[in-house]
Amino acid sequence: MSTGLNQAYWIFEENFDELADTIEKAAKKARKLDLAEPTLSKTGEEKFEDVRYHDGTRATLKMIEVFVTGVTPCLEGWRFAATIQHHVAGNIIRSLNDFEIPTKYRTVEPVCDHCNVKRYRIDTYLVYHKDNNEWAQVGSTCLQDFIGGINPHAAARYAAMLADISDLADSMGDPNRIGTGGKHYYPMVTFLENVAVAIQNFGWRPRSRAYEGLPTANVAMDMMFKYGEWANKETPKPTPEQRQKVAEAVKWAREEVAQRDDLNDYLHNLIVACSEDYMTDREAGLVASLLNAHQREITKQLEAAQKPVSQWVGEIKKREVFKVKCIAVYPVDTQFGVLYIHRFVDEAGNTLIWKTGSYCLDTGVWWEGKATVKEHDTWGDKNEKQTIITRCKFDEVEDANND
Repeated sequence: MSTGLNQAYWIFEENFDELADTIEKAAKKARKLDLAEPTLSKTGEEKFEDVRYHDGTRATLKMIEVFVTGVTPCLEGWRFAATIQHHVAGNIIRSLNDFEIPTKYRTVEPVCDHCNVKRYRIDTYLVYHKDNNEWAQVGSTCLQDFIGGINPHAAARYAAMLADISDLADSMGDPNRIGTGGKHYYPMVTFLENVAVAIQNFGWRPRSRAYEGLPTANVAMDMMFKYGEWANKETPKPTPEQRQKVAEAVKWAREEVAQRDDLNDYLHNLIVACSEDYMTDREAGLVASLLNAHQREITKQLEAAQKPVSQWVGEIKKREVFKVKCIAVYPVDTQFGVLYIHRFVDEAGNTLIWKTGSYCLDTGVWWEGKATVKEHDTWGDKNEKQTIITRCKFDEVEDANND
């Protein structure tokens, strides 16, 4: 069980000094509280990454691996574990390192277990006793009974500083990262519609892979407010189909996923972040992942419904006529542009795959036309047989028996 911050991060070397300054500020706070100071060190590992900036320019930058440590206040075995941000739709848990927070705290009210007083609180705090395997949720004032004679408000601020250091280090893998001022709110559905446009045109990239290029959440923000490369050119508008997909994804998160009792931390945090009509930049990366999460769920359900075992079809290098239903399209950003990976099934339940940068067909629709069989392949742990096709010339067709 971790007792604070104890983690490695990949950051761009230009960000090292800022991170060091932030940790030094936390160290000053630790000295005042008579706590072990947080530390920052370089592991010696480094790598070079090609990145793309807001204005579309590219560069090769060096990333370095750093290691950050920080110990939270404790008394007689009690250790600070997490901050609970209370929202109307649920709570967002900001834990330190590898604490496995009990799921009941995802929805618990802002009640202090120590004084049993329930009042309006933006944040409460979780402490953990390793020897007794005991958790307690406390307000900032009662926190001092668990962490000794330290000023509870100062201790809470220090623990929050450690969590902020972790968030800051995480963001330093984004070459476009900039400082923020006051808290800004953004209409979530409008943001998601721009995310849908960004995925359609540039593929999906999470903020955790920001070193590869501008994350999709950032692209969507830039298009919303005409920043960066969109400052002087027309931004693509969401289509009615994209708006519909966003509406379905939001409904899925709020109505279907929210009712499940087996959620992992990602899905729990996702439905909390998507539960309100407005969001902050702090949740942008998480909210942006909703569309992909919903698409994965649709694909999973469709694939589960495909009872027949897929077989190879056609003769390699031979051009033949196929009638197939497009069940999923996966946009992938490559150095040559967006590659659309289409997943089809034919009337016998056989799987066909088409990779193209020229077309993005509608899902849930039947298509018929000629294609060349490129190869017979297998995929996944179950070795699903897939027929890889190319040079497709398809037209949409109606098929009442299969719809």
